[in-house]
Amino acid sequence: MEKDYALASKLIALWASFACLGVLILMIQPIIKTPKSRNQIVCGNTLMPTFNGETGKKGKILFVENCAQCHAKNMKDRLTGPPLGDWRNYFSDEKEVTQFLNAPKKYRETAKNKSLRKLHKEYGQTDCTPVPNLTLEEVTAIFTYVNNRYH
Repeated sequence: MEKDYALASKLIALWASFACLGVLILMIQPIIKTPKSRNQIVCGNTLMPTFNGETGKKGKILFVENCAQCHAKNMKDRLTGPPLGDWRNYFSDEKEVTQFLNAPKKYRETAKNKSLRKLHKEYGQTDCTPVPNLTLEEVTAIFTYVNNRYH
């Protein structure tokens, strides 16, 4: 009887090993089959276009470093933060965005931007993480990247 249990245990362990191997193969398969060309780089599971211009390249780097943790890479989906593709619904230009990103709470409290206040309520009274050192040039680069991804 003990031999039967030992054999059954070994078969179950073998089956579980094959099941784990199958799951691992299913997880790796999309990575292996991801097309790579000179015009695309892989970022997570998303293919992101590269840009010929230095502004777009710089904007992508700045987006990844400062924005990607809260905003969707496709610029359309809602995550912790709103989609950035429709940023013009909330700001008139990059200068206004720069002021906001440098001090979000202060900007929101002093600006007469009703759309931004509505957005603030919609996202649970949460302010954007301040990025006090971003310059107008860097914000322009980020939104060059955002606009290229969105359209």
